[in-house]
Amino acid sequence: MSVDALELRPRNSVALFDAALRLCVTTTGVWAITLPTGAFLVAALFNLLEAVTRNHELTGPVALFTAAWLARAVSQGAACHYVDQQILGTTPPSVRKSLLAALKRAPSLVIGSAWLFALNLMLWFFTLGIGFFFIGAHVAGYAAIMRGQGSVLALYGTCARLLGPTRHFAPWVRMCGLTQVLLGINLHVAIAVGLSLLHSLFGFDVTFADRFCSLDNPTWLGTLVAVTFSLFEPVRAATASLMLIDGRVRQEGLDLIAQVEQLPVRKRSRGTPLAASASL
Repeated sequence: MSVDALELRPRNSVALFDAALRLCVTTTGVWAITLPTGAFLVAALFNLLEAVTRNHELTGPVALFTAAWLARAVSQGAACHYVDQQILGTTPPSVRKSLLAALKRAPSLVIGSAWLFALNLMLWFFTLGIGFFFIGAHVAGYAAIMRGQGSVLALYGTCARLLGPTRHFAPWVRMCGLTQVLLGINLHVAIAVGLSLLHSLFGFDVTFADRFCSLDNPTWLGTLVAVTFSLFEPVRAATASLMLIDGRVRQEGLDLIAQVEQLPVRKRSRGTPLAASASL
């Protein structure tokens, strides 16, 4: 169902990220869309790392990882569509309808995924990572593609136009996303504590698992990064959609309209019936 009119108000970067987290906690649709592709991505990365460490042929693992990344692009588009329908739609959102909408725009999502990957790579290479703190309008890339406005090859300009004043908050929203590092640390600590409890309380032999889950194991580090990245996928989709909605609120003045709609309605004057009664 659509949100209450009072929710149509501008938010700063921290409030936008907090709203995205709350939205992901209260809905299961984005998880149903993103978790399968996230698991596919983790498995593909695990296969690729194993092939690299054992010096196997890399053609198959690389192709599998590429397919997982493209599937991830489609799932991000579907998740953005689901969040947009949940917030602004008049009917309850549907996972199937969101997936169908993303499949219709699959070519644009695939091209946009490659474009975003190249842009982020150039930002890190040519600006030595400094551009991460100043350029961030493309965070809403998948949500903008699902809107169907503008060319995919000019995705950054389209995102900046749709975001409006919100584009100035986009880099700070990206910095809020760095909290996934804390999620990765918590996952590693939780698994280490779980293995320790299995060994001390139940007597299980966890030597191999404990050795594999060590921070000096590159395969475990890659798996931990992939799992953390996949668990943050719903938050990314929700953040992208909320940023576009915030940009529309700021540009069209929907927050002012919402405040006007909440004003009390003046009751109709009863002076005429009273005057008629007095005359009679």
